[in-house]
Amino acid sequence: MKNLILRTNSLVLRPVEINDYNALLKVVTDVDSVGKIKGFPIDSNELKNMLDEYETEWLYGCNDQHTFAFAVLYNKLVIGMVCIYLNFIDAEMNEAELGYMLNKKYWNRGLGKEAVIKVIEYSVNCLNVKRIIGKTDSTNLNSCRLMEKLGMYKVDEWIEKDEDENGSEVSRSVVKYILEI
Repeated sequence: MKNLILRTNSLVLRPVEINDYNALLKVVTDVDSVGKIKGFPIDSNELKNMLDEYETEWLYGCNDQHTFAFAVLYNKLVIGMVCIYLNFIDAEMNEAELGYMLNKKYWNRGLGKEAVIKVIEYSVNCLNVKRIIGKTDSTNLNSCRLMEKLGMYKVDEWIEKDEDENGSEVSRSVVKYILEI
């Protein structure tokens, strides 16, 4: 699985690896690029741990693997990441959650949509996924629009409480989208 390569007209998607650290650090530490995703932005140590975990799953997790994390390459540069998280709670549902982030330098070119479509195709054709869920902060209009362009429809919205880096309570409005295949 580590040698899996997905190609589009403009992009190459391949399993994320620890060598993607420097390029992805620019994305995961940028509030604009990650929006108000719970747990983000993250620091450099959290990114190293995340990449190590994802790379290990690609290398050794063939049977129990649940996260498929793809590095998005444009002109041979890593510009972001698209992940599909399989939900094993109900094996009959064949459900997965979609996550994505892209360096804002590459926004408004259709590259995010192109990458996500390819990962959805892989999920449906190779992983037998029948339902894709996406969640985002309701103020992240770019992400909401992307999910709608993918044919996803809004099914829920709620307030989620969390703590900021100072321990103060913060709230955000989360929207949930679904794509039924």
